[in-house]
Amino acid sequence: MDARETALRILLEVERGEKSHIALQNTWKRYPEISEQDRRFILRLVQGTLEKRLQLDWRINQKSRVPAAKMKPVIRNLMRMSTFQLFYMDRVPASAVCNEAVKLTGRFHMQGLKGFVNGVLRAMARQEVWPEEPLYISASVPEWFLDRWRTEYGEEALTGLLRSLEESHRLTVRRVTSRVSEPELLNSLEAEGVSVSPAPFPGDAFGLRVPGKLEELTAYRRGWFQIQDLSSMLVGCLAGIRPGQRVLDVCAAPAARACMQQISWREPARFWPAIFLRPRRRGFGRTSPAPAYPIFRRWCRMPPCLCRPGKDRWMSYWRICPVPVSASWGASRRSVTA
Repeated sequence: MDARETALRILLEVERGEKSHIALQNTWKRYPEISEQDRRFILRLVQGTLEKRLQLDWRINQKSRVPAAKMKPVIRNLMRMSTFQLFYMDRVPASAVCNEAVKLTGRFHMQGLKGFVNGVLRAMARQEVWPEEPLYISASVPEWFLDRWRTEYGEEALTGLLRSLEESHRLTVRRVTSRVSEPELLNSLEAEGVSVSPAPFPGDAFGLRVPGKLEELTAYRRGWFQIQDLSSMLVGCLAGIRPGQRVLDVCAAPAARACMQQISWREPARFWPAIFLRPRRRGFGRTSPAPAYPIFRRWCRMPPCLCRPGKDRWMSYWRICPVPVSASWGASRRSVTA
């Protein structure tokens, strides 16, 4: 199975409901013989196709009589990833993209659609000037999401946010300070060819570019660092948590922030995950705090995700609420939600 077929099968798994990173991990385990070069190609193709899906569908619809939403899943995902190669992977010739797409169509027993796939892709490859795309299409961000950003942050900040989406971001990790010193971790990573750069915050965070497999690094196997996004790290920084304090994390799922905050200190703060979401037909349902929590000096709270009804898109944000010591759950809950 070649790289393009592998990428197509991963995209089909994602469309059926699998998480993209899980589908990728399962593929690496199932086919360990995939070369490092093919891995990078598959990763770029899968991630790019998913990130640019709105724009890819819009361009396909400009040339196809059948909208992307009404195509068969195999053809839809094949067209998306082929369109991504045409417009975002300059090293791949357009002729190769079209020819390989036609071959894949036959390999999935859809010989009758070879002409359709070939015709639409070659029409896109020949198109030099495209109609002006709406901003949400060019950014490949849902329109309602873009409107919310514009309302909350303003037009200038919105431009910066969209520009950052196009940038390549390094993998960010956080050093487990109770297990390894900074020089020892850096020496281990650099000895294995990993490019390391300091992150903006906190002091024990780094950006990595790993040339091979992450799981084969010595530091990874020994648990010297934890993979964590910068936005998650920022929560602990803003909360001002100190060793020895009691902290109630009311959005612990699965409490990675709390775990990292604990293992980063030799005398850790005490964390309690407080919220358990009860699924209902509509919405999240009510939260169920444990009845006998001690007095807390810090609350880490993420309000329910903002979701426009009818849209399968979520936007989450953090709100850190340092509150005074309260004698009961009710008083503290009112001060947090106020």
